[in-house]
Amino acid sequence: MPKTLGEARKSIYWDGFQGAIEVELKSLEENKTWEYINRNSLPRGTNILRSKFVFDLKRGANGEFLKYKARMVAMGYTQVEGVDYDQTFASVMTTKSFRILLAIWNNFPNLKFEHWDVKTAFVNAPLKETVFCHQVAGFEKVGTEGQVLRLRKALYGTKQAAHAWQQFLCKILLDLGAKRHPKDECIYLFREREKEEKIDSFLFLGTHVDDLFPLCNEGGEKIKLRILGELKRHMQIDNKGTLSFALDVKIERNLNRGTLKISQTAYIKNLLKEYNMESATGRDTPAPLVDINESDLPTTKEEKTLTENMPVRNLIGRLWWLALMSRPDIYCALHKCDTPKQTFTETVETPHLYFKIFKNDRNFRFSFSKVRHTHNFRRHVRRQLRN
Repeated sequence: MPKTLGEARKSIYWDGFQGAIEVELKSLEENKTWEYINRNSLPRGTNILRSKFVFDLKRGANGEFLKYKARMVAMGYTQVEGVDYDQTFASVMTTKSFRILLAIWNNFPNLKFEHWDVKTAFVNAPLKETVFCHQVAGFEKVGTEGQVLRLRKALYGTKQAAHAWQQFLCKILLDLGAKRHPKDECIYLFREREKEEKIDSFLFLGTHVDDLFPLCNEGGEKIKLRILGELKRHMQIDNKGTLSFALDVKIERNLNRGTLKISQTAYIKNLLKEYNMESATGRDTPAPLVDINESDLPTTKEEKTLTENMPVRNLIGRLWWLALMSRPDIYCALHKCDTPKQTFTETVETPHLYFKIFKNDRNFRFSFSKVRHTHNFRRHVRRQLRN
């Protein structure tokens, strides 16, 4: 995958990426993400961020190619706290909450669970701070050469973008009558009761950055349509219908058997390819060959430099997403790998053991079954709704 615009131009995929760039710039312009300012009119010493394009290939549940992606991002690492940004924290729905919603959906066949994808989510949120940004070199708008961008919306890459988006989305949902769950503030509950009806109408809405997951009963359909209509007034939303693939997870629901299975086969396949482990010999257990202790920590400057340059942190982070979402079988063993080793061989070898086990069971699926005492489960859910 190209990391720079220069690499993208030399890539065999350039025609696709060039089209994606044009779509991205058009979308940002239509969204009024910025206004053009003459650079000479700015005070001397004004911090102006550089910008670039980030490229990716979007794939489906089975790893198939869907479309080219190009995103314009600001290089926010030069921002100054208290000058052009303040708050940066933004939470997401936990993996535990996501699995709980899946379990509830599986236990009640009449519930509907959908997936909404917000297009260019961050750039829908207004910015409070004054932030300036350069246009991407070679892609300046005709007639604006020598001008810079004053950001009106939270462009990707700015330090406060995620925080601004969450605050913007939260305000819309709270104004619609939502209540945030006390254990997970990214789960919103909508609940209504008509005088003629004895059953409550409810809707759970889980939010994970630009992915929204509404889970509702039959009466909650009206709530869902009202929420969707209000959100579409502020942003573009792609309603993907019944939940089947999201967050790199494939969801398979069998109503006849009362089971729901989640898997990340395509995610594992891409990991094996990215780290050149497709030809690795399979392994039956994920446990490292040796225990890791304090004596394994790097001590000399050369050892520390070596471990810092290894992509182990990125690799382990990707594996943690698997463990937390659908592969609890590697959880305990992966915890041992969260310590850097001394040598190149040891640093790279231990995390790669997990790729070897994936060679044998990359199609592993985490399965949910219906709770036998469904009436107890239903009573517990209703008690939570009342609270």
